[in-house]
Amino acid sequence: MDVAQLNRLIDILMEILHTKDIKRHPALHQFNTIKYALLIYRICFKIENKKIYSLITKCSMLNSYLYECLEKFLKS
Repeated sequence: MDVAQLNRLIDILMEILHTKDIKRHPALHQFNTIKYALLIYRICFKIENKKIYSLITKCSMLNSYLYECLEKFLKS
């Protein structure tokens, strides 16, 4: 994938995952939430390994948001 495609992928993931209500979060209502989160982490890890600095910031924001949501979900 080129940089534009990876950028669009991260934008789509951020649109899908960015919700205010944790209970209705799409990533947490999957059959296997941990597997879904690991897939997103894996995508971000591959982007970071390619050293695409314009996307590393987006990936770190996405990872931190997903971590916070999983933490809140698992505590409740």
